[in-house]
Amino acid sequence: MKLVIGITGSTGVIYGIRMLETLKKLNVETHLVMSEWAEKCISMETEHTIDYVKSLATDISDEKNMASSVSSGTHRIDGMIVAPCSMKTLSAIANGYDDTLVARSAGVTIKESRKLILMVRETPLSAIHLENMLKLSRLGVVILPPVTEFYTKPKSIDDIINHGVGKCLDQFDIDHNLSPRWGTAWVNVPKFFLEQVSTAKRKPVFDILSNFKNYQKLLPQHFPSVRIRSVRETTSVVEEHIILGGKELVIMAKHVIDEPWLHEIFVIGGDAKGSYIKQQILDHSKGCKILVDVDLKLSGMMKLSGLFNTAKFKENYAKILDDFIKIAEN
Repeated sequence: MKLVIGITGSTGVIYGIRMLETLKKLNVETHLVMSEWAEKCISMETEHTIDYVKSLATDISDEKNMASSVSSGTHRIDGMIVAPCSMKTLSAIANGYDDTLVARSAGVTIKESRKLILMVRETPLSAIHLENMLKLSRLGVVILPPVTEFYTKPKSIDDIINHGVGKCLDQFDIDHNLSPRWGTAWVNVPKFFLEQVSTAKRKPVFDILSNFKNYQKLLPQHFPSVRIRSVRETTSVVEEHIILGGKELVIMAKHVIDEPWLHEIFVIGGDAKGSYIKQQILDHSKGCKILVDVDLKLSGMMKLSGLFNTAKFKENYAKILDDFIKIAEN
């Protein structure tokens, strides 16, 4: 799947950034077009740099480049999301005024009968705004303002952002675990962080932690089965069976290695789809320091539902990390 992502100069640019971050994790190709004021809003509203946001996209076009591939209907895409969508951009799209590449690409998406999602951001709405939305809605455009839901009891701004992004992805039938759905419960497993110091040097610790091909051989009690599905330069897709608390998770994970200090794991399928683990191995006066960020996504439909709390998950993961470190130290 390939989507055009437009980010325009309206408050809420974090929605577009989170969209790109999520789609990258899900291996969905993206073509990014940002307006001049979108870049200014990124600087005003977030801690992210423009270069970071651009790095999340597969392809990028300048908003003034009307010769870009996405300005033509012959360029095959599956749809477009504008997040956030300013009222100026909404008006341009509704009235066929293709003065920027965002508006032109949206117009092409409409004329080619592809799905267009507009995450409109404004309040209160004038009659002009509403008439523009109605005109586009009658053409099949999805008007999707990021309205906060409270039945999931969001605990952070991230929860609110994730829900809005998830609603957009649902429109394209893209599976995700960004937020709980009505009628399902989630295991309460938020993000957690681990930090350990090892007497071993950085390289052997990194080699052990990133040697997923030998996980089963090194720690069969934790990894009863590991199968390599594909290898491409520094990225590998691996099917893994992991034992946590006496229960077995089956996941499909994408391992990305940035030697000699970073190992990222993106869970792209299975029991914990959408999870993300970042392992950093840094030099330390005693040997090396291991930093692990874990963001688990577990739905209530899983067989593990109700069996764990946050402390239990952290304890189980810490035990696996300890066993890896002992191997490196020995």
